[in-house]
Amino acid sequence: MGIVRKRPAQEVVVHRTPQMPTTAAQQIDLSALCCGPREQLALVDAALRDGLISRGDIAAFVCGWTPRRTWLAAMADARSESLSETCARVELVEAGFTVVPQFQLRAVGRVDFLVEGSVVVEIDSAAHHSGEDAKARDRDRDRAATTQGYATLRYMFHDAVERPEVIVDDVHATLLRSGLLTPTVRTKLAAAARVSGWRELR
Repeated sequence: MGIVRKRPAQEVVVHRTPQMPTTAAQQIDLSALCCGPREQLALVDAALRDGLISRGDIAAFVCGWTPRRTWLAAMADARSESLSETCARVELVEAGFTVVPQFQLRAVGRVDFLVEGSVVVEIDSAAHHSGEDAKARDRDRDRAATTQGYATLRYMFHDAVERPEVIVDDVHATLLRSGLLTPTVRTKLAAAARVSGWRELR
């Protein structure tokens, strides 16, 4: 006889739906019932990137709070390549910064984000950036960016996911010290501060 396994009820939330979801769009829509807004957005970003859903599919979502669905449609970006990139991008964009994901920088290659045209933000994973060879490549890239006038800020997964506000503070400080926190940028940041962000969603 096999071993009878009981569902660990304290670790499981059961969501019952009229019918089994059969498409990626339906599954991601249902994730609103058990995922935070950033986690669901990361699923949306990945599915867009892989061609599994369209922006029309996002507009047709029905699960969850209406403001959250509106936010998902506005923030979805197929250029984000991981949960950590999605979290960092959301924090920077909601702070009011102009952010270009996967920017191709001369003599450097593709960087995770270029913020306000002058600050490179990289989100590193331990899997791909902890070896000596990887660290040497990162230093070479940072030097190439610096010699072209770009400041480079590097963060790990937990920074982007657990304390993304640090990234915003560092970018702000870097622009300020560089004399690049222009009146135009200040106006954008002030306007963004008056708008609710992902923390107010449910």
